[in-house]
Amino acid sequence: MTVMDEAFVAARLQIINDPAAPAGERLRAMEQLESRALGKPKETIATQPEEPEILQELRALTPEERRNLLQVWRSDSTDEAAEAGG
Repeated sequence: MTVMDEAFVAARLQIINDPAAPAGERLRAMEQLESRALGKPKETIATQPEEPEILQELRALTPEERRNLLQVWRSDSTDEAAEAGG
């Protein structure tokens, strides 16, 4: 431990052990010692990708509209298969 580290630790311990020090300062001194000893924890930011516009549009449809759309898609794919084979 270097002289600077020792001075840092001593100063923080003095604040922590001073009953007249405001609670916020004592807590901050404890956090600083903890960060110095254990390292700062990694911060992760969870992001959620934006939903594609087509999915937003599909979710906005009523169940009946979705069924009708599915029937149209099925008939289109059946027609295409018939044309490819015939």
